[in-house]
Amino acid sequence: MNMMNKGENVNKASEFKKTFDKGDILIVDIDAYSPKKELIEPFCTKDHELVLGKNNFLQNFDNKFLHNEIEPSYKFQLKIPKNHPNEKYRNQKLFFEVTLKNYEELTKQKALDTSEGENKSQEEINDDPLAKAQERILSLFVENEKLIKQNELLKILLEKEKEGPKAVVIPNELKKEVEQYALQKFFEEFVNYYSLYKVTSLSSEMQAELLDDPKLKAFSKGYRMITWQFDEMFKKYNFVELKPIEGEIFDPKYQKVNEQVIDDEFPSNTIINVHSSAYKLHDRILHVALVDTSVRSDDPQAKVLIEKLGDNAYHKTPGRLHTLREKVAETIAKNNSK
Repeated sequence: MNMMNKGENVNKASEFKKTFDKGDILIVDIDAYSPKKELIEPFCTKDHELVLGKNNFLQNFDNKFLHNEIEPSYKFQLKIPKNHPNEKYRNQKLFFEVTLKNYEELTKQKALDTSEGENKSQEEINDDPLAKAQERILSLFVENEKLIKQNELLKILLEKEKEGPKAVVIPNELKKEVEQYALQKFFEEFVNYYSLYKVTSLSSEMQAELLDDPKLKAFSKGYRMITWQFDEMFKKYNFVELKPIEGEIFDPKYQKVNEQVIDDEFPSNTIINVHSSAYKLHDRILHVALVDTSVRSDDPQAKVLIEKLGDNAYHKTPGRLHTLREKVAETIAKNNSK
């Protein structure tokens, strides 16, 4: 065989294929599972050499690869033969997961070796320096073919990886925001009930103080303890109460007007009565505060109030702020007068 013919044979042998053929050697990791997904160790092995067509692992096992496309891994079901040495698993259907680690085309290597052997006997090769050189060149071609196969396999594995799902990279700022507001929906619903509880507990505490009633004081003390526990827990999540103060100017960022009255004793938009506090989670307002505000008679809004409410548009106690203490005292006085 001349060098040109040898080169042509090697080129043919090195042409990359997409499927397995009989005689190919596969190096694989094999894991076997029961229908309940339990690992079956007797059929698990690492770096196992499969010579396709010999069925040296299990009967019909090689058929799962023959003439099939080369993939990084395979999953299939196979029935264990009824004459298998392991009696426990005879006739059972097991699930196999096979990871391809490497392979080579044994049949083509044999063809190259056979072709060379037909032209030169071993004795001739030993005696002929040119034959030795040709043998060495051919062996290098075979080694090169192995490297080409390994390289092509790596290319396939790389392409399969590219086809797989992409990892989602979340920016740190977005990740932080998601973590901060993960409980927002809960707090939005919770605060509606907690706000009412807070107003009731503060009113009870003020009533106990004004009446100097030991039983009410003990009762309000329990309220105060529960409220303190809530507030301590809220600190962990940066859930904050924003308390409007009577006499301060209305802030639309976290307050909502419940009622407006005309009162020239205060600047327009002065808070004269607080119904409830506002609550925020980090920087988000989840619950606005409810307040009553004043309007001066020379304010355009005063005309609107008079047209709508008449005499009821005016503050019944001009210059007076309706603090919690005052409101509780009025309630006590009304109850005593009955």
